[in-house]
Amino acid sequence: MNQPKTSMWRKIFALCAPYWVANDKQAVPLPLIGTVNVPAKWVGRTLLLLLLAGLVGINMLNVKLNFAWGDILNYLQDFAANSATDPAAAEAAKANFFTSIYSIGMVFVYGIFIVVAYRWVRAKLAISWRTWMTGTFMSRYLNTDGAHYRIGNNPNIDNPDERIHQDIDAVVSQTLSLALTFIDSVVTLISFGAVLWAISNNLTYIVVGYSLVGSLVILLFGRKLVALNFMQLKLEADFRYSLIHVRNHTEAIRFYRGEERELGTVKGRFGKAVDNYHRFINWTANVGFFQTAFDYFVTIIPYLIIAPLFFAGTAKLGTFQQASMAFGQILGALAVVVTSFQSLAQYAANVNRLGGFDEALKEKHNAAGKPTIKTVIEPRIAMQNLTLQTPDYKRVLISDLNLEIKEGTGVIVMGRSGVGKSSLLRGLAGLWDSGNGTIIHPELGEMMFLPQTPYMLLGTLREQFTYPNATATDAEIQAMIELVGLPHDLIVRQGGLDAEPKGLSLGEQQRVAFARLLLTRPRYVILDEATSALDIALEERLYTLLRQSGVTFISVGHRPSVVKFHDGILELTGDGGWRVQPVTREFFDEHSK
Repeated sequence: MNQPKTSMWRKIFALCAPYWVANDKQAVPLPLIGTVNVPAKWVGRTLLLLLLAGLVGINMLNVKLNFAWGDILNYLQDFAANSATDPAAAEAAKANFFTSIYSIGMVFVYGIFIVVAYRWVRAKLAISWRTWMTGTFMSRYLNTDGAHYRIGNNPNIDNPDERIHQDIDAVVSQTLSLALTFIDSVVTLISFGAVLWAISNNLTYIVVGYSLVGSLVILLFGRKLVALNFMQLKLEADFRYSLIHVRNHTEAIRFYRGEERELGTVKGRFGKAVDNYHRFINWTANVGFFQTAFDYFVTIIPYLIIAPLFFAGTAKLGTFQQASMAFGQILGALAVVVTSFQSLAQYAANVNRLGGFDEALKEKHNAAGKPTIKTVIEPRIAMQNLTLQTPDYKRVLISDLNLEIKEGTGVIVMGRSGVGKSSLLRGLAGLWDSGNGTIIHPELGEMMFLPQTPYMLLGTLREQFTYPNATATDAEIQAMIELVGLPHDLIVRQGGLDAEPKGLSLGEQQRVAFARLLLTRPRYVILDEATSALDIALEERLYTLLRQSGVTFISVGHRPSVVKFHDGILELTGDGGWRVQPVTREFFDEHSK
């Protein structure tokens, strides 16, 4: 289990505090005015003030009910005592009884409006808070510093998608629920404390002592639930991810006839979640025994304390009702840890997961005390005394490389598998910086990367061609489709440019990526076996287009047929070794045999 790096309170503060001071604008629909943009902090603060007002209003109504229910029993007692001896007093008690019933009815009417409004405001605050927090985390996760890439390679941060989707929602709703519960407990303690103190000092002392003892016991019994909740969230997320993995690779699984193996993997992850949940159920039962006993035995205490006063004639029947209600309200306020412990355990687990994600977003990805490659932003691609290592610093891939790619030329990186060809491209793209020396490259916005498996975004066919920021007319896209050798009826076959593409082969995806490149017109291109799924004729066609575009490029490839489209060769020989040579007819003839 990933141990929290900071205390729970610090994590809660780090996660929750920013919303209340955020100046980001949120759209707020207002009656008669329409939608206005308001800083998020004022949305949150305004809604919170309304919730606090609602809590106070609800507690005032509860106090009113406490007195009204007590009066009802007292009037019934007066009626019974005077009905035979004092008819006038009995009639007065009867009239007062119905007056109290009317008062209770009016409290219910007011309460309906207050409670419904309170729930509506609470829901509005929750969605406002979640919207802001989700947007903030997404912006940090998908920032230009590549936090999503670092976290994707961080073994301590599992399922970041679940943390953004579910844990943010859980933390917001649980923080709001628990905070309002504790605030309500304070208001209740103040309002009903005076009522109970006026009835019985001893009863007040008992409820305070009973609550404190219960809270201490539940904390001792329930600490295990926090760890089990944390593990359950992780295991459930792993199970969901395995199902998503199967969905995303159905064709490959079918080709390999790997259904039985995949079924075993999915069932195995589900089994781990079930086993942990059994442990969770057992510990929940232990806590449940105490919580149930705590709730049951407390109901008789007010009667034991008030009964002697009633039998002595110093307290009336309604005092039982008032004392019981006040006692229950104060007990609920003081024993909130006992009654809410399972929610607190779930909350702690969610805070740990989201807090760990938050800390990972803040962390620098470089290992402490390790050398790192220096990056210089200039309008060229060059490497100076570059030594590139794996991110764990356990292996040197390239040692002391010096190379500059001249404007408008291309260099191909060659070598046997595993010597670090793709790793060098990752270094050039700024994804890896483990090692030393200097990499000079232009602004990343001027560079385009074509991997062996092209990135196909969740979007329309039009967006596949124009990703990330190109613009093109329908005619330009159609012309590009034919230029890169895609089927001329591709648009019709896919249901139009505004339909989401389905069934594109890897070769078609690679040609879409080249069309995207030609429409975007970057000045610098990095290609990592970007034509591996194409036949030689199509590959040569695309590299011809690449050379005609005048870009500066560096590519990784194995086929000798593409060497002629480059000006130089960087051959990686393994164990950090390398050599650079120009593309000559002799080299091409030798490697074409």
